[in-house]
Amino acid sequence: MTSVVAAVEAALTLSHDIPDAWPADVRQAVIMQAARLWKRRTTIEGVTSFGQDFAIRVNRFDPDIDSLLAPYVKWVCA
Repeated sequence: MTSVVAAVEAALTLSHDIPDAWPADVRQAVIMQAARLWKRRTTIEGVTSFGQDFAIRVNRFDPDIDSLLAPYVKWVCA
């Protein structure tokens, strides 16, 4: 899990303008994204099942995480 958190933190520093002292919303987003990635490691093609009759997709992105990080998104003009 430590390496997953480190990877999420590294990815965020490339794609977001985050202050040196990470605010609580960014720390929460890192925890949430790391938990999602940790869960996806055991899902075949991003699908997890509950019994024989019920399966759901574990999406790559979460709108709650996106909203936490929205103030820090880097805007790049091409």
